[in-house]
Amino acid sequence: MRRHSVRLIARSFLAALFLGALPAAAATVSVNTLADELNADGDCSLREAVQAANTNAAVDACVAGTPGADTVVLPAGTIPVSVTINITDAVTIRGAGRASTTIQRGATTAFNGTGVVGATLTLEDLAVVGEVNTGGTQDIAITRVDFTGSTGTIVNSLNGAITIADATMTGGVNSLNGTIAISNSTLTGDGVNSSGGALSVTDTTVTGGGVNSNSGTLSLTRVRVLNAPSTGVNTSTSPITLVDSTVAGAGNDGVNSGSGAISITRSTISGNGDDGVGSGTSAVSIVNSTVSGNGGVGIVGNGTITLNAVTVAGNGEGGLTGSGTFSLVNTIVALHAGTEDGDCANPVASAQESLDSDNSCGLNAANNRPGVNPLLGPLANNGGSTLTHMPLAGSPAIDAGSNAACQAVDQRGAARPADGDGDGTATCDIGAVEAAGGVTPPPPPQPPANIPTLSEWGLLVLVLLVVLSAARIVPGTRRR
Repeated sequence: MRRHSVRLIARSFLAALFLGALPAAAATVSVNTLADELNADGDCSLREAVQAANTNAAVDACVAGTPGADTVVLPAGTIPVSVTINITDAVTIRGAGRASTTIQRGATTAFNGTGVVGATLTLEDLAVVGEVNTGGTQDIAITRVDFTGSTGTIVNSLNGAITIADATMTGGVNSLNGTIAISNSTLTGDGVNSSGGALSVTDTTVTGGGVNSNSGTLSLTRVRVLNAPSTGVNTSTSPITLVDSTVAGAGNDGVNSGSGAISITRSTISGNGDDGVGSGTSAVSIVNSTVSGNGGVGIVGNGTITLNAVTVAGNGEGGLTGSGTFSLVNTIVALHAGTEDGDCANPVASAQESLDSDNSCGLNAANNRPGVNPLLGPLANNGGSTLTHMPLAGSPAIDAGSNAACQAVDQRGAARPADGDGDGTATCDIGAVEAAGGVTPPPPPQPPANIPTLSEWGLLVLVLLVVLSAARIVPGTRRR
């Protein structure tokens, strides 16, 4: 008997231990009417549900929220919002799917954050007609949401973090000093603007607006910035990083930084109204990239500009200009229409296994190819995620680069070096494309490991204890 009591006490202690490790249960408030109301008529509207979550008290037929995060679950249908709904606590609003649930506010604000400490707004699986604003340090997270509005939709934050994933927006995203992180989304309209916080965009298309940051870092990975009315990607003092991205069709420069460093890898800057890449005194590093067909000069730099495996071709006013120090490795600068600047406004500081078409870059060292036509194909889809110029058969760029400075892959992701002239020796090509290289597709994404959290482990152990306890008290199972 004493041993049995000890076991019961031990089980109770373990159960209490694991239950204590579990977080307090958040409330789920289910909306059961599409009407916009705040009264006592026996149902639960969106406005009433948010009020219950804000105040942690029952409102009409809505259950009380709890201190901390609560979830408001919406039915299918269109829910009008006659007056902006204020968020003063941590609230998740989840619809039945963005093709099923719509919050209708027109061109003005649907939700507004009041800046209360700890207040956050999360929107999931719905469509919103109207704007969302947050204030102070309030955060906002958006997942699987479509935003539309007659005058454009703006997600606005003062100092809080903005996180957007798998969303479409007809407007832009603006933040004063908060961070912005956008992934797997489509924005058409006002672009993305950050005054001071870090700005990160991944796997996203931004059309009709630029991506701008004042003093926070700006990072774009697998992003397309298309047809911005002014500059495509712009910063004042913060650094810019572009990887596997495209900036095309901007009214002014493609990429511009006042004093922040610029790093561009496996990207294309093309068809912009003014210069392709412009920088003040900042350092510029461009690798495995194409700067082509811009209305002004391809690259303007007044700091240290390093180009490795780059194709700068066919820009309207010239290839390279500025008072900076240009260093070229395995790089093509050719076929520019401008008669004033030509390929290079001034001879470059150093060049290794590089090529120009008009002998203006001062490529006097051995193994360079001054004054020759690189025989490039048009800017086209040659594989990979960005457009490139493929060296044509007989191009002097093929197998003419430096293997010592050769990148592991070209702009498309094709392996380098490859044997392009059939002499049995793999030699790196000059420029952004390895003509004989096959494009290696990226590996398929792997599903995340289903690793239980601490709370889940606690539940599992608790269930196991209950099962073992039940087995102990079933007649006939006790040891004798």
